[in-house]
Amino acid sequence: MVKLHLLIASLSSVCVYLVLAYLFGVSGVQNERELLSYRERLAVNMENLSARNSELEGRIHDLQRDRELLRIYARSLGFFAADERRLVVESWVDVTEPMSPGSLVYRTISFDDNRATLRLTAAIIGIGVFGLLSVLGTDSDTKRRSEKMGPSVVQGKHAA
Repeated sequence: MVKLHLLIASLSSVCVYLVLAYLFGVSGVQNERELLSYRERLAVNMENLSARNSELEGRIHDLQRDRELLRIYARSLGFFAADERRLVVESWVDVTEPMSPGSLVYRTISFDDNRATLRLTAAIIGIGVFGLLSVLGTDSDTKRRSEKMGPSVVQGKHAA
């Protein structure tokens, strides 16, 4: 009977581990949801970067075609022609914003590899099932044993 209890406890441990691994494991449902969210953020970032790339390509195209625009842009960067002079106005504040290459998107991991935790949980549940079966199975085991052995020797002495 102990072997049956061990078998049931082992099978329950394996089942608990498989369910927990499916839900919370490295390739489980929760991790899959996090990866889908990360993929959506990456798609949005790619759209933003594509829009920024198109904007910059347009500016490059304009600078290649228009000499006056190129001269104005060079002046904003601090480059001047040999015959030009720079006039600095002290109260003037430069309002140009630095160019942003785009934002970096990082994947947030809610937890590390938790296979050891899942295995420990399954083992604890298996031990609990074994203990429960041992405690609950004691009455029925005793009854069966007493039925197999027949009347006890003590009862036989009293009967004689």
